[in-house]
Amino acid sequence: MFSKLSKKDKSFILLVSSCLILLWALYSLLSYLFFTSTFKISDASKLIIQDGLQKQRWINTSRPLEITDLKDRVILLDFWTYACVNCMQILPEIKKLEKEYGNKLTVIGVHSGKFDNEKDFNSITKAVLKHDINHSVIDDSDLKIWNNFGVTAWPTLVLINPHGNVQKIYVGENDIKKLAKDVKKLISKYRHQINRSALPLVLEKNKIAKKVLNYPTKIEYAANFSYKAHNAAALFIANSGQNNILAVSLNGEIIAQIGSGRDDFEDGNFESASFNSPQGLLYKDGKLYVADTQNHAIREINFKDETVTTIAGSGHRGSVINSEAIDVKYAELASPTDIEFYPDSNKIAIANSGTHQILQYDLIKKKISVLAGNGKEGIDDGSYPQNSLAQTSDLAYYDGKLYFIDSESSSLRVLNKEGSVKTLIGKGLFDFGYKNGKKETALMQHPLGLTVDDTGIYISDSFNHVIKKYNQHSGELSDFFGSKKGEVLSSAAKTEFDEPDGIVSFLDRFYVVDSNNNRVVAINRNKLTSELLDVMPQLRLPKEGFLQYLPNLHKAEDVSVATSKVSVKINFKKSWKINDLGPSFINLLEIVSDEEANLINTFDWNAIKNNELKLPKLDVTKNYMLQGTIYYCENKKNALCHITSYEQKIIARASEQNNLIVIELIYK
Repeated sequence: MFSKLSKKDKSFILLVSSCLILLWALYSLLSYLFFTSTFKISDASKLIIQDGLQKQRWINTSRPLEITDLKDRVILLDFWTYACVNCMQILPEIKKLEKEYGNKLTVIGVHSGKFDNEKDFNSITKAVLKHDINHSVIDDSDLKIWNNFGVTAWPTLVLINPHGNVQKIYVGENDIKKLAKDVKKLISKYRHQINRSALPLVLEKNKIAKKVLNYPTKIEYAANFSYKAHNAAALFIANSGQNNILAVSLNGEIIAQIGSGRDDFEDGNFESASFNSPQGLLYKDGKLYVADTQNHAIREINFKDETVTTIAGSGHRGSVINSEAIDVKYAELASPTDIEFYPDSNKIAIANSGTHQILQYDLIKKKISVLAGNGKEGIDDGSYPQNSLAQTSDLAYYDGKLYFIDSESSSLRVLNKEGSVKTLIGKGLFDFGYKNGKKETALMQHPLGLTVDDTGIYISDSFNHVIKKYNQHSGELSDFFGSKKGEVLSSAAKTEFDEPDGIVSFLDRFYVVDSNNNRVVAINRNKLTSELLDVMPQLRLPKEGFLQYLPNLHKAEDVSVATSKVSVKINFKKSWKINDLGPSFINLLEIVSDEEANLINTFDWNAIKNNELKLPKLDVTKNYMLQGTIYYCENKKNALCHITSYEQKIIARASEQNNLIVIELIYK
């Protein structure tokens, strides 16, 4: 058809086509320039503050994000602060959205701290690790971004469209379902425009070597614990960051580990059952009750049957409970953080921190009722429903009374036998600091743990990094142990903690969970000195074949070696060593298939300690792998044990001259 047109017509068509192409190119250029210029002054630009005096600090990124990184994205801003239980309660929902939409949704955490300690960048980084946050987080300690977006409460979520403008703002937890629907609509609307390129993410959790304890929180003591070969006193540790529970002897040897390590909600045996940030623990007669915080449930560990069962909670976050007594089948909890027998061993008091209440679970009647807290966040004393609480974090029963810590009001309070609440230390939700004295002057900062005996009330003043003592007779609050944030273990005046949490006492010892230092500290009450409780697995070699779980696994690149006289060397930094108590091992495996391997040789902790690893003669027709776990620490007193697991395929070649394999350990 085109060939039959005249030369003049052809020229006209070409001219029109050229003009259209030129106009389209000009339109695209102008649109790009206009959109780029408008994006620079859009709502999204409020996130990137240009300040020559102070650079923005980001976590989980290789560099600070720039405005160009945000262009053409569906963005969800999460304004949070890590001591806020309501902020923690929406994290699982945000993770669901991240998993569902992948690179179509860009989540950015804006950490706008309330407490002084929450404005410390290192503390924020540890909170990101503790709560396994896998998106970029910006430190907004000066509240500039908070003010730019007009935020007034934690948590607040801001949904931004690809043009950089705010689509909608969600305050609190109740609109999370609406948020999910709005995200879906927005992504569908802009599905052809969304920038799906990867942000420069470098996750903090991939930079560090894991430890045996991973952000532990609460601790429980049993005077007599019978399990398998153990029949003596024991400690139970909520290893919250690892989503499991550890039963350990008083010298630190792990007797039992309960939980798969997955952040899930599953009953079953000790290996298959799953928790999600377990905290409060309570032991009696072969059963350990667990406040499974992020699963909003109370779980029962039966050491006789070696099973985990759920006795309260559905796994879904509940709302304020107002009824006098409801069947446990219909009761939904909200972030329970601690549990305590009260007023007798047939009833369990529950610190239901997500609704700012203390509940009571009757084990005989299978009923749940309210002990204290009308559901409003506050510090009102009196009887229920007049009294109000503020994120109750720990409970302790003594002399007929239930003592408790409200972390958001930085207060010590007590529930008496008549059901009335009285505040012993604390003033209000925003009254916190570091002052000793009586109620009129004393201030704490976000305490998390307490224990009570006939000598006084001992409090983990977490954000002040000290252990306080409250004298019930004088009403005085004073320093008992600790000096400042750090990791030194020494005398009372020199010992350092980093956000201490759970605390128990018995005989001449206190045991303190030093959460951000990933350790348990033993305090000698007579000498007033501290030392590390070195929590270590039992010395037990693994079974033959592939290992199903290797903690902190590092997969090294395949290596080609000679067929004989091959040595394996472990590289240590100066002043580091193999932990003699750790069950380090390296297996040499012959790979039969993806699912099967034959154990050729095992090198135990002695061989690893002496760096005496020599491989047997290798066959060029077979495939080999080195696989194992190494426990190591600094060569000094009270040094924490690090764990690195290692896996590397070995290719044996007759012509290869290399006869050395080097294992590099991770340090931080």
